Amino acid sequence: MPAALALLSSILAQWRLWALGLAAAALVAGVLYVRGVRADLDRARGQLAAASAQAVVASGQAAAVQSAAAIADQGAQRAALDITVHEENQHAIQTAQGATAPLAPALNGAGRDGLCRYDAYADDPGCVGLRGGDPAVLPQAGGGDAAAPR
Repeated sequence: MPAALALLSSILAQWRLWALGLAAAALVAGVLYVRGVRADLDRARGQLAAASAQAVVASGQAAAVQSAAAIADQGAQRAALDITVHEENQHAIQTAQGATAPLAPALNGAGRDGLCRYDAYADDPGCVGLRGGDPAVLPQAGGGDAAAPR
């Protein structure tokens, strides 16, 4: 019997080693599995954050486009109003009594001078000559103070 016990003891020792090895392998596999799941979770969180950021950017871009369209529309409405007012004024002037009569040169000059003071008429060809070289705003010879602009 002692030989049988020795054999049985040897077999049990080998099974214990195998069981211990399997347990260690299972533990290592479990740790690797948990790490993989965590990596997948972190990757998914990163993708979610990127998608959220893209959604915020897209929302901001859509709002900017909408605002730009509204601003452009307002500008177009103002331009259309300016054109309408200009056409109405032109019609009223051209159809007024005496519209075909020539203006006195002094009256014509005073009217042009008054209109040319507005920035809207600054580039008008009829105003360019009136704006340059006005003695009232040029410096005085000999270092004197310039007269105040009109």
